[in-house]
Amino acid sequence: MKNNASVAKLKVVALTCMLTAGPLVVVGQVPRPVLIPEPAPPVAELVERPTLAPREPAATPVSGTYRLNPSDRIVVSVFGEPDLNTDVRIAEDGTIRMPLIGSVAVAKMTVNEAVGTITQRYNKDYLVNPVVTILLAEQRKATVTLLGHFNKQGPIEIPLDGMPITQVIAEAGGFTRLASPSRVTVKRVVDGREQVHKVDAKEQTEDAKTAIFLCLPGDVITVAERFF
Repeated sequence: MKNNASVAKLKVVALTCMLTAGPLVVVGQVPRPVLIPEPAPPVAELVERPTLAPREPAATPVSGTYRLNPSDRIVVSVFGEPDLNTDVRIAEDGTIRMPLIGSVAVAKMTVNEAVGTITQRYNKDYLVNPVVTILLAEQRKATVTLLGHFNKQGPIEIPLDGMPITQVIAEAGGFTRLASPSRVTVKRVVDGREQVHKVDAKEQTEDAKTAIFLCLPGDVITVAERFF
């Protein structure tokens, strides 16, 4: 009996030591690392991008005397009436179609004259003192023909209201070395009759006081060969 009591006492002491000594480590066994969870990445904030406004059509600069032609593309705007704004190409019969007022003849008019016509049509039955603007978005091109000693011969495009001869020469890449810039001939048909203009291109380019000669659609421009 005494021996049994001693054994029981030893077991109690051993159990107490195990509880106070901490976790049991077995020799030869590598302890497992304690995994610490990484913090969750921050939620990205949604940034609202600004909405870009649509680009307005670029206007083609024209002189106040320029007259609208079939195939020109114009943008007609009525202030405060976005439903009436129209981007339209002038038809071959010289008309455009506008909301409410229908067909409007604008060919052979200046921009200001066309504005006045459209303003009157809207003012008559639909709007009070409408403010109408017209931009020439795309201008139909015409041509002149280059002959002789230009670096580039044949037709080149020019605006319908003409192009200074100095710019025509630049578009042609200038003259060849055989050209005589002072002997340029421009042939033009007006009302069925041919006109011939003698132009000194050298004077045109070098003398700022010289009035610039304006080439018109249909002109045939020839530069002669110089004398050696």
